[in-house]
Amino acid sequence: MFVEIAPLDTIFCRDSRSFGVDEAHAVDSIFPPPPSVMFGAMRGGIFITQNFASMRRDKGFAHSWPKWFGDTQSAGELFQKGPLPVVDGQLMFPMPLDGYLENGTNGEYLLSTFNTIKNNTSASSLELDHLLVPPKGKRLPKPTDIMWINSKSLTSYLSSQQAISVKLNKDIYPQDELWTPEHRTNVGIDKDTNAGKDSILFSLKHVRMNSKRKARLLCQWGSNDSDALKILRNIGANPENSLTVAGERRCASVTLTELSWPTLSSDAITADKDGYVSFCIYMATPGYFDGGWRPKAGSNNECIIKSNAGEVRATLQAAAVGKPFYLGGYDMQKKQQRSARSFVPAGSVYHFKANADQLENINKLNGQVIGDDDFLRAQGFGLCLLGNTIPKLRSNHVY
Repeated sequence: MFVEIAPLDTIFCRDSRSFGVDEAHAVDSIFPPPPSVMFGAMRGGIFITQNFASMRRDKGFAHSWPKWFGDTQSAGELFQKGPLPVVDGQLMFPMPLDGYLENGTNGEYLLSTFNTIKNNTSASSLELDHLLVPPKGKRLPKPTDIMWINSKSLTSYLSSQQAISVKLNKDIYPQDELWTPEHRTNVGIDKDTNAGKDSILFSLKHVRMNSKRKARLLCQWGSNDSDALKILRNIGANPENSLTVAGERRCASVTLTELSWPTLSSDAITADKDGYVSFCIYMATPGYFDGGWRPKAGSNNECIIKSNAGEVRATLQAAAVGKPFYLGGYDMQKKQQRSARSFVPAGSVYHFKANADQLENINKLNGQVIGDDDFLRAQGFGLCLLGNTIPKLRSNHVY
């Protein structure tokens, strides 16, 4: 089931930097919230509506939470995918990092893919067959606006890997049209006197979604347990229900929606006459790999792409990967901070090549979550879309 989550006010979702006395006095906000935040909001909705607080063993009650609810180390039978923003009724995605956006006239832009060159030790130390370079020898422009692309245009780009025409505020949107920051200055409170503490001033960056464009967040909720699935449907179907999202227990409404992840044509990815399948994976939400920025390598230097739909073994040909970000969190069971881990940012694109016997499993990847950690995948990290690879990569079959 898909739900739209509309914040009733601002949202505050802090980044992983240390924050407190004698440390940083200003904290940034991550937006859209990491998948783990929305997974926590979903479980929080279940927790409140089902009155699970009365079932805690450590308070002397005989009952415990059902196993499908999971714990701090497991998602149980629950899963969540997303979040991604919705604007003017359109599902929006981060601009693919292997794309090159050129200015046009009258709000028209041209989105084309990078060119490829054969990798050699003088060009790069990466162990990849190809490198992605800007078209026509151009330098990458200094970004002035972070852009988002709607579902239809992204699907067209991933399906053809040819240049496509997109229009500003129709097919692509500057991030400021989706949400804007609001900086708040607060003062520390003395718990004994409820008065402000001396010299304890700090600032937080909240985020406000654009209500004029009906901006909200799309998530997919589900469970392999029928009781849990019924509870989730009741939460989404009741207009009086609300969720607390991210820090400071900010409220948001939740409603069922007909929107969903883009589908892929059944014949979009096919094997060629040489017995190979060329494809790309676009990361719609941040992903986690044990190997860092790339899926873990197996035998013959093949990457093992893990998902709930099965594993795919493929050779990584080229990649466009953004700057990693670090995410930690708090372990409520151990009552301590979790170690920060490095995540591949959304918008990253991987170009693969595999043997034709992998085709069935490859086609199952669209709309799945990939990554090397089962708990993180269940929370929604690594949501991916499938597409064709760059033509020059598709025609070169050197293993």
